[in-house]
Amino acid sequence: MVSDYRPIALSNVVYRVMAKVITGRMKPLMESIISEAQSAFISGRLITDNILVAAEVGHYLNRKQCGLAGWGALKLDMAKAYDRMEWSFLQEMLKALGFDDRWVKLLMMCVTTVSYNVLEAGVVKRCLTDYEMMSGQAVNYHKSSICFSKNTRGEIREENAGILGVVQAQNFGKYLGLPSFVGRNRREAFSYIEDKIRQRIGSWNKKLLSQAGKEVLLKSVAQFMPTFSMSVFLLPMNLCTAIERTMNRYW
Repeated sequence: MVSDYRPIALSNVVYRVMAKVITGRMKPLMESIISEAQSAFISGRLITDNILVAAEVGHYLNRKQCGLAGWGALKLDMAKAYDRMEWSFLQEMLKALGFDDRWVKLLMMCVTTVSYNVLEAGVVKRCLTDYEMMSGQAVNYHKSSICFSKNTRGEIREENAGILGVVQAQNFGKYLGLPSFVGRNRREAFSYIEDKIRQRIGSWNKKLLSQAGKEVLLKSVAQFMPTFSMSVFLLPMNLCTAIERTMNRYW
């Protein structure tokens, strides 16, 4: 029976009280510890501010079509723990724990899926190298990219990208889950929201749910999915209408 199950609390009351006390003591000191460039973990700062800054940079690069001086923006991806892991050591440890080759391959697959001129590009490269030595972090150049304004000559693009060791990109793609550049076709830029909602609703079995169950799913899941995007961007009306139609058909 469902009544036989009991929720397990991983933190007891004493831990929660102590965590609240420590948080209250540290709160006045956070602004002096955390850099001004950090937009999270501080009261009055929002991580969505970074999305707006990235959108402004992408918009400026796209509009920069004339002039002798071209501009570029470098998007860096920091290497995570699994990017720097010694896979041979991990495989040997899994085998030592008793996993056979079939399970080792399966587990390894799961883990793995989880404006500059040439002189200035060299300076940026040295700065990144110094940062890696001082912080212990590493830049994942395979996932990093550089985006140039339209008035930047092709040979300058190739030379800068080669020095920095990154690939060229038309735009930044997605940043923090949202598109970093939104052009005139706003419906196309945010069409992935409609696709996600349609896929999620399509996975729900209508026969096993009552009207009340459908209402709870639509309000708690489907209507909640676009809220993060709507906190930063104004979604086009035709996209909102399409999302409403998808939910109405399911209802």
